[in-house]
Amino acid sequence: MLVLALVLLCISNFENAQSSPTRSKRMVEGTEAFPGEFPYQVSIRNTFSHQHHCGGVIIHEKHVLTAAHCVDQFDPEDFEVMSGSINLKKPGPVNQVIAIHVAKNFQQPGKNDIAVLEVQDDFIFDDLTAPANLPAKNYVILEGSHAVMSGFGRTVAQGANSVLLRKAKTKISNLDLCRKMYPKNFFDDSMICTTNLGRQGICRGDSGGPLVVQGIVVGITSYTNYGCADTNYPLVFANVSQLIDFIDHSISKYKS
Repeated sequence: MLVLALVLLCISNFENAQSSPTRSKRMVEGTEAFPGEFPYQVSIRNTFSHQHHCGGVIIHEKHVLTAAHCVDQFDPEDFEVMSGSINLKKPGPVNQVIAIHVAKNFQQPGKNDIAVLEVQDDFIFDDLTAPANLPAKNYVILEGSHAVMSGFGRTVAQGANSVLLRKAKTKISNLDLCRKMYPKNFFDDSMICTTNLGRQGICRGDSGGPLVVQGIVVGITSYTNYGCADTNYPLVFANVSQLIDFIDHSISKYKS
């Protein structure tokens, strides 16, 4: 029987906040990232446990992009952001979240699945911490383009989060593939559909992290099927270029 129910990737990280992350050689068959490779990647942590909850992407001195489903219906004081490190056991600076902006018309699973977090203190940019390059509005991502995703998520569906930042490859596909494989779900231009390459893929805890094409963060990790890196099911990301107006508005008071 095909499992059509989808599990958003960050679910149960709060439930398992006391679990000890285990070192693994893969982000579901991915590889270890090196320092400074993804300087915009952050770990969004639960304030009460200081455990990894979701990924995020630095876009401004005071702002982080993440998946809306990671933070919707939570309060800012529930989250803090750790930046500048690829090792959860050797954390970089930690910054308290002070505001959460969820995209208008966000709807689970996946529609407009983007949120902007405002942090208390400015990020200090250096080789290990830097803002991402974002696409222009309505930026066209060619079908068949190769992309890279990164995250601290689980390497198996029922495992613990990875201690080290991992990266994996995927390929841009047509939304019709996602419509076919997830027939009960809604799809529009606010989403990107990609194909698993081998058994490389995303899992719980990777939500909110980047999807990168030629150095541009074109997507934010949203969901896949429960199995994690199941070659029969595509991956779904929020399409950053379709939500640029919301992002710009969220950080507008800090723009000079």
